Formats: sequence, C-alpha cells, structure tokens
Amino acid sequence: MSIPTVEFYRGAALNFNETMADTKEAERVARESAFVAYADETADYRFRQLPSNITSRAYQHGTTPTENIAWVLSEAFIIEDAADLDDEYVVDVSRLAGEIYAKAAEQGLDERPGAINFINALAGRLEGELGIVTTSSREDVVSFLKEHDLSGIVDDDHIIAAGDTVSPGPSAEVYRLMQTRLGIITAKRMLVIESTPLGVQAAKEMGSTVLAVRGSGMDGLSKLEGLRDPGLPDQIATSFQAAKTALNIK
Repeated sequence: MSIPTVEFYRGAALNFNETMADTKEAERVARESAFVAYADETADYRFRQLPSNITSRAYQHGTTPTENIAWVLSEAFIIEDAADLDDEYVVDVSRLAGEIYAKAAEQGLDERPGAINFINALAGRLEGELGIVTTSSREDVVSFLKEHDLSGIVDDDHIIAAGDTVSPGPSAEVYRLMQTRLGIITAKRMLVIESTPLGVQAAKEMGSTVLAVRGSGMDGLSKLEGLRDPGLPDQIATSFQAAKTALNIK
C-alpha cells in the first residue's frame, strides 16, 4: 500500500495521544496512583490489591482514561459493568487520575520519537492547515505545543479536545468535524496521522487518507495489519522518518 505525496492534501489531522505525545505511560502512572490514592482516601484496600495482569492491560480496553478505569474495576469485580461510567467508584478514581495526570502534563509530556521534526516538516510543505484531535484536555495540548515551539503551527480552533464533542475519543464524528474546521471539501484529501487501531478505523470510516505510524498503542504493527477494510490504513510507516519518505517530505 502507498499513499499520494504531500502535494495531494488540503490539510492534515494528527491524534495527540500516542501519535504526537507519549501519553500512555503518563496515563498508566496516573491510573495506578489513583487506585492507591483512593484506597488510602476511603480505606477500601481492594484498590491496593488490583492484579497487575489486569491493570497492565487497561489501555487496550476503551478510548478514554475513564473507560480504562471502568474496565479494570469490572475485571476485578468491584463494579458490575464496565460500561457504567457513572458508577461512583469510576467517577471518584477518574477524578483522582485526572488530577495526577494533569500535574504530569504540566511538567511536560515526552514527544513520540521524531514527531516534532515530522510535524514541522509537514507544516512546511502542506497546502492547508494542521489539526489535532485528542482525548486529553485542551490545556494539555496547548502546553505541549508551547513546550515544543509548535504554537504557531496549529490554530486553537483546529484542536478538538476532550469535552468538545459527544464522542469520547477518536471517531468518525470527530474527524468529520475536523474536516469541516480545516475547510476540506473532499475527505480523501485530508491526511490523518494515527498510531492507534481505533483512530485508524475512525478516520477510514469517514473517508480520509490514513497514514499509520507505529506506536505503543498498536502493540507493534500486527494489530493494524490485521484490520480489514474499511479499517485498514492506506499506508503503515514504522517511524516518523518513514512517514516523511512516504509523503516525499525532505
């Protein structure tokens, strides 16, 4: 599979989580610290005894930190249904995790290797503008952009963050909204850079051209290579350098 070079596109959208920034580790630490904090706060020590074989797989279940937490608690038989995101336990632990994650984000999230160089190179060649979608807060994204000298590259209106839409994570709805905000008429001419299977499927569902860059959220390339149309990315790159080559960006 191969995709058109950069001249073809009228704008591009990137997923902030695990594509631009290494959010997975920060979310893991926040989640596990929140379980401990909740145990200490309530003296409910079941939250200190959550099996590591469950907590270590949380990121694979759901598209938001709250969904990850709900899945862990359902697997540990603390709540009945992982879909019950309004459960008191889920709400309280998610609040603690959010506070812990926010402090980590304030101190700065690491970029995915090569991401900043790629974004600068793409912005310099793209006929159109860049957008960012994320399950993180707008403040987290803005802070990251400032830290990496990218503030002038992405307009604030081209950031779709947690709470901006009904959908809690990467979805066709989110990418359609981004297409509208970027002023792109034909979906195929919006390039989407993704590193998660859910994000790839969402972007493909609304008709974008999708370049998947290997990320920790994919557990390697096998998850993406196993997808079937319409969820299969148009091209898979093993690194951001390979993504530059695919788009013919120097």
